[in-house]
Amino acid sequence: MRTWQVQDVMTVDVLTVDEDTGYRTVVDLLTARHVTAVPVVDGTRRVLGVVS
Repeated sequence: MRTWQVQDVMTVDVLTVDEDTGYRTVVDLLTARHVTAVPVVDGTRRVLGVVS
């Protein structure tokens, strides 16, 4: 039986937004990319939170 690793199921091309991104823009991005959540990052790409 195969042991799964995180790399086997993770998303590589992650959509992110910054904290100044407008709400409507986030909704449009989520809809267009068919995802249910997006990380919010700062200028150094540190995750500040998640919008879902």
